[in-house]
Amino acid sequence: MMAKSKSAIALSAFALGLACTSASAANLIVNGSFEDPDISPSTLTNAIPTGWTKGGSAGDASIWRVGYADGSGNVTVAGEGQQFVTMGGGFQASGTTTWSQTVGGLAIGQAYRLDFKIASEADFSGTQSILVGVDGSGAPGQTFTASSPTGNYWKTWTDEGLSFVAGVSNVTVHFTYSGRFDMGLDDVRLAAAVPEPSTYVLMAAGLGLVGLASRRRKSRAA
Repeated sequence: MMAKSKSAIALSAFALGLACTSASAANLIVNGSFEDPDISPSTLTNAIPTGWTKGGSAGDASIWRVGYADGSGNVTVAGEGQQFVTMGGGFQASGTTTWSQTVGGLAIGQAYRLDFKIASEADFSGTQSILVGVDGSGAPGQTFTASSPTGNYWKTWTDEGLSFVAGVSNVTVHFTYSGRFDMGLDDVRLAAAVPEPSTYVLMAAGLGLVGLASRRRKSRAA
């Protein structure tokens, strides 16, 4: 059996790296789309979604489902799936709510990305901003402001996210909103950071040059 060339070995390693990167990008958050427990659209409940901890104000409800409706509007879309959670004091008063989850098994020194979707309750709720942090990352919390809603009851969901390097193997992600009315949160994802496609292109180009140089050396030696 002929020995593999250096370029072939390098290409194999590159392919393996792609596979490992893809596998490592699995979401580490439990119940990130808040589909468990499954509630009725007409239910206003303070049930706590599986895997999550809620602190502070109860607001008008904890979980909402597409299909809910009342005299002020209706829920027609979630950030992902059919359900989402909210934070805030509710219709009657201002309040502070925090949703958090502790995640284990992170690789110390590895870069990670926390992604999520947020939505403002309605055109009557004014500007709504959320404070997002990752305890154990060593990075300060960041504030994200929801887009202006196109209608009442969380109609406009926007993608947000932050990157960090794990300083410990267990981190706690937390989302906090202070104010009147309820701000929506959905589709929370935490995964190892994946290199940009341009990085793969550069790596592939580099491997191609390695292979070309190897072939030239063999040609000159012949």
